[in-house]
Amino acid sequence: MTEEQCQKFTTLDLSSISKSPLNELYRDFCLFILYTGQSACDAIALRYSDIKKIGGISHFVFNRRKIAEKQAVPCSVPINTELDRIMLRWKRLAKDGYIFPIRNKEKLKTQTTNNGDIKHFIGNLNNWLKKVGKALGCSFPLHTYTFRHTAITHYISKGVPVIYVSNMMGTSIENCEKIYYNNQGDTASRNKVLAAMKF
Repeated sequence: MTEEQCQKFTTLDLSSISKSPLNELYRDFCLFILYTGQSACDAIALRYSDIKKIGGISHFVFNRRKIAEKQAVPCSVPINTELDRIMLRWKRLAKDGYIFPIRNKEKLKTQTTNNGDIKHFIGNLNNWLKKVGKALGCSFPLHTYTFRHTAITHYISKGVPVIYVSNMMGTSIENCEKIYYNNQGDTASRNKVLAAMKF
């Protein structure tokens, strides 16, 4: 997503696109991924007990669900005021220490498939994002993964060292460079190159 599309997403009149009572939860959840770069399944499973102070700043410190057995160093994502706002908004509705009101102990006990609650939420969210993507003028199918991809590209484009982004996102430096980082979307670096094209 472009920066303009991300900004438009934050203020979009969702009631003109969808009548879902979950409009604001869906938007805040996607913004949460956009700031943290987490995968949707990691964000759904995130708990307040995953928050740790590092150097006086609160961070989410967690192992990714997908690679937990192989992950030598946990992800460490600093928490900004926007993440605080999102957490505060949903804290009274969330249960059992989860950040979002999506997962809880009761759902885990009664679901018939492994991660059924996660799959159900992401499926509904991705259907909602199809409508939102059209409103944003996306030339590609908008889905939860787009927000993670956008976060990685954005942070690298803004000059955050790849090794730091790699740790935040729980992926390898190689994946950051080969899969996620989109050179064509890096307008800041492109502009630096254009400015430097003088001899």
